[in-house]
Amino acid sequence: MKSLPLLLALLAGCPTPPSDVTPADPTAAPPVGGPGPGPAEPTAAVPADPNAAPADPNAPPADPNAPPPDPNAPPPAPASAGVPGNQVDLALNVAQKSQDAIKAGGHATLSGTVAGACSGKVQIIVIDQAPTEPGATLPTGPVAVVDDLGVGAFSLAVPKPTWARVGAFCDNNGDRIMDVAAGDSASNQVDLGKIEADQGGITLTLAGA
Repeated sequence: MKSLPLLLALLAGCPTPPSDVTPADPTAAPPVGGPGPGPAEPTAAVPADPNAAPADPNAPPADPNAPPPDPNAPPPAPASAGVPGNQVDLALNVAQKSQDAIKAGGHATLSGTVAGACSGKVQIIVIDQAPTEPGATLPTGPVAVVDDLGVGAFSLAVPKPTWARVGAFCDNNGDRIMDVAAGDSASNQVDLGKIEADQGGITLTLAGA
């Protein structure tokens, strides 16, 4: 058995195994185009918008076969004007003029039927979809509103001319909130175009009818 000093001497005298890495040639020309790019600078993280609505996990996926939006379609009415949806505060639907004030000037009468079931009160609103010049101030609120109706025949006055879009809400429990989850409903919206004379035969069908 070799002694420890002799073993250490043998290990110290062993040649170093050749390396597979070829050392860089200090006399070689630099690569064409200069040195490569340095490390990428860190990108600052964009903070999440605290006011953004959370994604709806139950929302259906987008239909890849859906047609593109119509660039000539009229813009949607503002939410404050009571566009039919899942929940609408009916108290915010205040007409620019009362029915008496509208009838005192040049006006046309819109009439028709609210179809469907509603055990409470029906509100009918008319939004003016008149085209406006760029930068023009849009009117606030519906041009006409009638409350406390039931299903069946209706009639209301609008100023002339009005590019009328008509819709109805059913408030079953009388809380002045149209809430689909609470059993309330909204009708289809009917675009009548430019109104300059009386127009009848309008049908507003409450959802579920």
